[in-house]
Amino acid sequence: MCGVTVRTLWAFLRRDTGATAIEYTLICAFIALAITTVLLGLGTQLKGLYQSVVDGFSH
Repeated sequence: MCGVTVRTLWAFLRRDTGATAIEYTLICAFIALAITTVLLGLGTQLKGLYQSVVDGFSH
């Protein structure tokens, strides 16, 4: 009986369907959201940096 339980548990742990695909999708979505947030923040900072460089050259 113990062999059947271990075998069933092992088969369950090795299965890559349904829930795993959803988990990977959620992970990818959160990574994309984090990258977008960082790039938007950096874009604003870089715009300010380049503007100060342009202002420095015009004086």
